[in-house]
Amino acid sequence: MADDDALEHAEDVELATADSDAYMQHFCSVLTKMKAIFWALLAPAEQAMVDDFLALAEPAQALYARLFQRKGPWFRSTSLEQYLTSKRINWSAVDDDDGTPPLQRALSALHAAGFVAGLNHDTKEFSSVLHAIARACPLPEVALILQAVGASTKGKTKGDMLERLRTHVSTQRRLDGSFLPLAATVQRVLYDTATCAKKTKNDLFLVQIAPESRSAFRRMHHLAYLTASFTMPTRAPPKTPSWDEWRQVFFANEPVVWPGLLQTFNRFMAPTYICTPSAGMFPSLHALVLYECSRRLRQAMYSIGECIPVQSKVLTREPSLSIEWLDHSPPSLLVFQSPAPLDDAPWKMACHRSVDTFLRTFADLDALVLEVRHALRAYPAQESDVARPPFFAHFDGGYQLVKALDSAITIYEKLGQHDKAVVLLQEALAARRIGYKRGSWYVRLAVNLHMHLKQPNEAITICDQGLADAAVRDCDRLVLRRKLVRLRKPSPNNDNDDDNDDESKPNELGCYLSEAIEGRPLNRATGEKSRFIGYDDAGVSVEELVLQHYNRDGWYGSHREGAEMRMLFGLLLWDVIFMPQPHVFQTLYQDRPLDLDIRYAAHFYAARADAIDATLSALAAMSTSDLTTHIGQRYDGCEGQNGYGMSWSTSRGYLQLLAAGLGGSSLSRLLRLWVTECDSSGMPDLILVRVPTEDGYANLQRYIDRTETSADADEVPLLLLEASQVQLVEVKGPRDALSDTQLVWLNRFRQAEMCAKVCFVHEPDEKSKAQAKKAATRTPATKRPRKPSRTTAKKRQPGASILGVAAKRIPEVIEISDDDDE
Repeated sequence: MADDDALEHAEDVELATADSDAYMQHFCSVLTKMKAIFWALLAPAEQAMVDDFLALAEPAQALYARLFQRKGPWFRSTSLEQYLTSKRINWSAVDDDDGTPPLQRALSALHAAGFVAGLNHDTKEFSSVLHAIARACPLPEVALILQAVGASTKGKTKGDMLERLRTHVSTQRRLDGSFLPLAATVQRVLYDTATCAKKTKNDLFLVQIAPESRSAFRRMHHLAYLTASFTMPTRAPPKTPSWDEWRQVFFANEPVVWPGLLQTFNRFMAPTYICTPSAGMFPSLHALVLYECSRRLRQAMYSIGECIPVQSKVLTREPSLSIEWLDHSPPSLLVFQSPAPLDDAPWKMACHRSVDTFLRTFADLDALVLEVRHALRAYPAQESDVARPPFFAHFDGGYQLVKALDSAITIYEKLGQHDKAVVLLQEALAARRIGYKRGSWYVRLAVNLHMHLKQPNEAITICDQGLADAAVRDCDRLVLRRKLVRLRKPSPNNDNDDDNDDESKPNELGCYLSEAIEGRPLNRATGEKSRFIGYDDAGVSVEELVLQHYNRDGWYGSHREGAEMRMLFGLLLWDVIFMPQPHVFQTLYQDRPLDLDIRYAAHFYAARADAIDATLSALAAMSTSDLTTHIGQRYDGCEGQNGYGMSWSTSRGYLQLLAAGLGGSSLSRLLRLWVTECDSSGMPDLILVRVPTEDGYANLQRYIDRTETSADADEVPLLLLEASQVQLVEVKGPRDALSDTQLVWLNRFRQAEMCAKVCFVHEPDEKSKAQAKKAATRTPATKRPRKPSRTTAKKRQPGASILGVAAKRIPEVIEISDDDDE
């Protein structure tokens, strides 16, 4: 795995603690945090795991910490010998008089504590041994195992040999009726082939991390980094056309690059702020287990939507609602059954086992959705706790269950099973647990009812309810108003529509500057990203085409979806964002406080209103020189830190040019609008800057390109800064339309008196061009009248001729509906 390789090679860099192993140091720090903060939220079995691990010798701790960061699950002891050469693992920390090799001493200690396991010697469990052979043994050893059990070794590939071994072991029995002792045979073969010195027959040659302890330690890591920001890019999950393949992907132990581990390798620099960690996110052990199990169900639902293609036709067996959807049975999962036991020590571990068992055995998507619905219906009602911060709301199991339903709604809509989507949308709205999503749910519910289920009256009711809901955001309110106007459109026989006076007025958010250019398309398929022939005759995207168009007029810029604006926001409000506030910083690896979120924007502003007002007032009064100096100083002081919106590939000079072109007053007005919403989706695609000069436009590439090596590459002269011009451009291709979030941002830029526009790229009308070219180059030929056939003469009944020309039949007028096609 790429992340795993990156960490392996990072051993060469300077560590924070050079005399200790980075993996062990990080792992032990997580467990120490568990003891200090979350000890009451751990089950007794988990507490025993923590104590037993911290009591191990250093080599055993370091070995386990490294195995924890590898995929596995099976490991050959010969592959672990590479760690014997590590200078940061003190293999001589424990003296052993019997001469046992240090690697085997560490493995034996881990095995005795229950952290690793060997082969299962129960002959009935031969399938687990076969899995270990498939994952850890090369082809020559598989051939030796086949020979040892008396099976044929013929086979061209490892897969063929494994299938022969599976067939032989599952069909051959001993005299007492038991299966062949495959685990003992494998142990004997591995002993014979081992080349290490001082080997014994009781050595561990093939081991795996014990699944239960690995799951427990992984949950502890997630708890320790619950509010941290993960900066490493993630890979797209593979497509899995069957449920078995999906389960292999979902239950794979993919290593996680934890922020603390990156910081240990000096690959992560957190901002400096006062951290006040607490276990207040979860008032009890029961609340934590509800959250963890609900989050697991949500992850499964999201993974299904990402991995299983809709075209595979395995997601559901029933295309429409069935009687099971009316079933109000209690949930089958232990964690959602009430009342929860208070004195049952193994209850937490049993809850996690029941969730994993269910996810390994459920039949199809409908079964998973029904279990989530049952769990949500049985979930404890929300209690109004004044002392609990509002930004802890998403650390709740009910929140996670509703998010799981939201993922299921998207899948059902892609499948065309809109009746199921309508049921889930109604239940998600009734749960009242996620405020910022309510507007989009109203919109989707109205569209499903009107366009797919043909129930316009019910859709009108939903639109009215959405407009009356105070939690609906402005961009969603726009869609609901437009939808309501279409639904209430007067019929041809009714000219009175007094109810639509307000909605029929032009919407102020629809006012924006626009420009249109023509592009030469390379493709015209619907659903594909448009490609064009650029001004340099190379294939480009629609955004690159517009960039080239503006480059001809001296504009410089990039297509980064507003990344530069977010970085300006973060730098200008750095002190406000990281000022001390209770409970908003739970770990040392956050890039923002917990309430800097679209869900908790009201709290973010209210808690810092005075500081925000003072900062924005000072910003509005800054001159160009003061503003760019402030940006430069803030950039130099924070460079490399993982703060909100920070993208350090953006040069300081580029940000100074942008800030100078926008102006302190406009930036202040825009930030004042933004801090009350804390959203960034919908920002324009391009942000462009240019500087007019007497000879045309200045060459700004040396200030914008971060790859410049000269020391003064980012130093922009004040004369250029004072003449800087900036515009923000939203790009729309031939088959694209503005979203409502984009309209909201265009309106914000207009209120802040910034230049923002939409550039529409049109494709040439090939048919009209061909007709115009034909008309200009060819003289219309006189057609010779053709004598109609007898059959045609009988069918055709021309009307009375006028001046010798037969009257043609007037074609029928076809009514085209104006309804939206959302």
